[in-house]
Amino acid sequence: MVGYNSLRDACIFGRGGNSTDALNASVGAIIDFFMAREEQASVSLSGRRCPSIPDSIPKKKFPEDLKKAIQNFIIARWPKWHTGDKSMTPLRVNASIKAKLNGAHIASKKTQKKVAAAIGDIIGENSEDIDVILMTDENPQSADDENLSEDDLI
Repeated sequence: MVGYNSLRDACIFGRGGNSTDALNASVGAIIDFFMAREEQASVSLSGRRCPSIPDSIPKKKFPEDLKKAIQNFIIARWPKWHTGDKSMTPLRVNASIKAKLNGAHIASKKTQKKVAAAIGDIIGENSEDIDVILMTDENPQSADDENLSEDDLI
């Protein structure tokens, strides 16, 4: 069940002046209630892999029931918020959902780059080398890891 304050925020944002900005803010408030920022960055509306990146791994698909609920909520209220504007369609709501998920994805990539740069500054390596180290499981074990028994790893 959606909290009262989240619905209130979605309604307040939906009444804004510019219809595209109002739509994006309203949809964003609803998605923020249901999903953490990290989870938003790990899903896509279609669930398909990126066609421009060879061998890319597809993200999880955005929950269909949540997408339908957002569409129904926005489409039912849009003519009241924007007097007489009956141009709201599921495609416009989907575009707003995509914008929210893309924003979360871009923010997470920027955070990863900042972390890699900070680690690089600390250990004196190039941040691109750190990205490779952070994304692989082939990190060398430390001397302390060699002294651990199998029971310690569980």
